[in-house]
Amino acid sequence: MEYEYQSSFVRDAKKLPKNIKEGIVEIIDNIQLAGQLFDIEGITKMVGYSNSYRIEVKSIKDFRIGFFLNEEGVIILSRIVARKDIYKIFP
Repeated sequence: MEYEYQSSFVRDAKKLPKNIKEGIVEIIDNIQLAGQLFDIEGITKMVGYSNSYRIEVKSIKDFRIGFFLNEEGVIILSRIVARKDIYKIFP
């Protein structure tokens, strides 16, 4: 699948330790290889939002990646936040 990222995603990624960054790179690789959205492991739809999703970062289960799916089917990576804060900060 195609993906893009917002500046907030890059800003969040710069603040993270190396082991979490490695998990994020692995997730981005999985996104590139996926044929459709739910082929990506660890995806959950955000309750109450039509095009917002989150992915669990496998290396450290306390982080989530928040992203949007636009009309063209492109994933827009938006935030990397702690599990407890995903609904406060994203979307």
